[in-house]
Amino acid sequence: MSVDELRLHASEADAWVRVHNKVYDVTGFLDAHPGGRQVLLEHMGGSDLAPLMASHHDSGAHAHSRAAYEILEQYCIGRLSEAGLEPSAPPPQAAPAAPDFQVDPSKPLVFQVGHLGPRYDAWVHQPIVSRAHPRFFHSHILEFLSITPWQAIPAVWLPVVAALQRAAHRAGLALPTHAACVAGGLLLWTLLEYSLHRFLFHQKTSSYWFNTLHFLLHGVHHKHPMDSYRLVFPPVLTLIFVALFWPLFYAVLPLGPCCAMFGGVLLGYVGYDLTHYYLHHGTSTWALPRQLKRNHMKHHFKFTESGFGITSTLWDHIFGSRLPE
Repeated sequence: MSVDELRLHASEADAWVRVHNKVYDVTGFLDAHPGGRQVLLEHMGGSDLAPLMASHHDSGAHAHSRAAYEILEQYCIGRLSEAGLEPSAPPPQAAPAAPDFQVDPSKPLVFQVGHLGPRYDAWVHQPIVSRAHPRFFHSHILEFLSITPWQAIPAVWLPVVAALQRAAHRAGLALPTHAACVAGGLLLWTLLEYSLHRFLFHQKTSSYWFNTLHFLLHGVHHKHPMDSYRLVFPPVLTLIFVALFWPLFYAVLPLGPCCAMFGGVLLGYVGYDLTHYYLHHGTSTWALPRQLKRNHMKHHFKFTESGFGITSTLWDHIFGSRLPE
């Protein structure tokens, strides 16, 4: 196939791209691309994607990781040559199945992943980039509770934030103090966000139950980063964290500041979950969201042990976990 022929496959319904002299049919990948479909659509029609993926490009693109190239290879259909499109070589014969446990993606995942033992960490950081969401549980009720559309976060928690602020006002909290408590809660949330992500969600595990718990809390997000229904935190799990932290606030603060600051923390959480969803599924021309998205994609696909801040890089700078340049 020549470049001229490649240009015939340049629509959303028939999207072919090339990297060097290899051709990829990314029609089914457009919506799952972490950088958004527009990036791929702008580079159809024969232009070489290799400089863009290596970041040798004036668009501000980031250097793609080995995982990104491995994902891309799933869509390879052949090579460019003067004689036409050479079909992609068939994959080599799979090696005999190892005696170690293998996860079966056609079955509910949650109670399988624990059997991976010490291999779990490597497995969970080999991402599957697809908008499809795998089944977690045999139980329809548990499966329903594990799936959360992003709209549920503001719908559930913003009324709680409003109720807490109203309670703080009724407790006689002066407006400047009220505003300072809310701002303090927002700042405290950024520290909680960083700490939970770094020290809980990225804790190395190897036992059956800790692997299972980690997968429920965060592992699934690294394994299936484009699963839109398991990206935000289910309200049931968030309620557990609220039940743990509220008594601590109530024990050390008067009622008015307690309600105002805790409401600020919850408001920060809502902003975090919505920002997190946007970084995976949205695109922007503004510098700040583009930089946040670039940082978060690096965390997912290249440097999983750094870049733990989602809404802010403040604590990564303070605690020395900045993403490598």
